[in-house]
Amino acid sequence: AGGAVGRAVSEGFRRGVFSNEAGLGTTAAVHSDSQTDIPCEQGMWNIFEVFVDTILLCTLTAAVIMSSGADLASPMQTAEQTVASAFGAGLGKWGEGFASLSVMIFAFFTVLGQTVIGEKSFRYAFPKCPRGIFCAAFTAISCLGCMTASQLCFEISDIFNGLLIIPNLAALLMLSGEVKAETDRFLK
Repeated sequence: AGGAVGRAVSEGFRRGVFSNEAGLGTTAAVHSDSQTDIPCEQGMWNIFEVFVDTILLCTLTAAVIMSSGADLASPMQTAEQTVASAFGAGLGKWGEGFASLSVMIFAFFTVLGQTVIGEKSFRYAFPKCPRGIFCAAFTAISCLGCMTASQLCFEISDIFNGLLIIPNLAALLMLSGEVKAETDRFLK
């Protein structure tokens, strides 16, 4: 029972981080481009994004899957096929198309977001290196990812996400007093 609970928690954390990147510190690169005089307000928008993604969208998707009545026991189905089957059970082919289009749009914008985050990180680490090197490396890695088994891609992603979490959580702990003071000032 302990192993099952541990596995569920571990899988939940990995998929949660994969879904919304909370705790990774990567979305700070995207939010750093915002034009605001109140940085804490931008942080609140970041919290709102995590809430919408995790609480609203993931919960609604899970509710659709559990209430669909679709045959979801097939071990050959991917997560995307499970969602499409569930939406299709209630809405017919239109529902399957909607779910498939949603996954496609999510994947496309994820690649765009990761490009921005990757380029900002690359520029920080190598300020004098030409942008073309990053573009070529990102394109090559993206193509390689498309040709690799999805399970391996998820495992590699989990490893790198875990490596990102360690320094970010350490920094969050060290800066927690400053964050609390700034948040208190903002809320007043």
